[in-house]
Amino acid sequence: MLQNRSYDVVVLDLMLPKVNGLAVSEAIQAMPTPPAVIVLSAISRYFADRLPTNTIILQKPFDIDKLDDAMQAIGLS
Repeated sequence: MLQNRSYDVVVLDLMLPKVNGLAVSEAIQAMPTPPAVIVLSAISRYFADRLPTNTIILQKPFDIDKLDDAMQAIGLS
């Protein structure tokens, strides 16, 4: 989907059924104009150092208001 359309933000889990979320994150950062990335994951604390520095990380479980705060922090909402 990211190859066919432009997005402002990607909400990404690291545990995906077909591909590793870290690989998706790396592919996003390799894009000419990458969208902002918000990672929602129960395991993100183990991989935070492997994510781009501008990635917003929300540890599951999280309060839905934190997602709204993250969207506001990147200028969406």
